[in-house]
Amino acid sequence: MDAGTGGVLILSVSNQSSATPNVDIQVSIDDRYVIDGVFSFEGGHTRKSYEFALAKGTHVVRVVGDRGSARYEGIIDVQRRHWAMLFYWYEPGALGQPDLEPRHITFDMRDKPVLMR
Repeated sequence: MDAGTGGVLILSVSNQSSATPNVDIQVSIDDRYVIDGVFSFEGGHTRKSYEFALAKGTHVVRVVGDRGSARYEGIIDVQRRHWAMLFYWYEPGALGQPDLEPRHITFDMRDKPVLMR
């Protein structure tokens, strides 16, 4: 990503599923893969953070997790320094019951650092 253009995204990734102790997650920004890794549950309070210099303006973020069973796509507007949290979620239901929390990914971007408790 072009480092001299004024926008920064600090992206933290966390696996929030005890049912999926290790989940594969791939992230692309504007069709360029920037993260490809396995993220452990570790109690749900751990995260890995990445920093990206981006041109000011809109960017497309795409995320694929759990071998394609969870996806996210969104547009972000980068104008300065931003912080974002990317969470993978899944909680199965009892045998024969629907999932309590279906496999999905959430993405939340802020203008201030995001605290995790």
